[in-house]
Amino acid sequence: MLTCTEFSCESLDGYVGIFNSITGETHLLSLLPAEILSLMKDQALTLDEISSQMAELCEMPESPEWTDRIAGMLDQLVQLELVDRLAE
Repeated sequence: MLTCTEFSCESLDGYVGIFNSITGETHLLSLLPAEILSLMKDQALTLDEISSQMAELCEMPESPEWTDRIAGMLDQLVQLELVDRLAE
């Protein structure tokens, strides 16, 4: 399960500025990772849940390649301390 940290965001010309209130850092994200954070704002989700919801939102077929792409974005969001991995 994954959950996101507390943040605030602002749209900026096709990007989203994310302020992490825990670390005090600001990040500029493209729309896809910002949508992932938006999905996770109020609930913890599994990779499969995130991948499925994002595929529907982006009108993409669910596939192993799509899930790998989402997993890579989640790994980057974890490194930025915008997403936390929860023990299952």
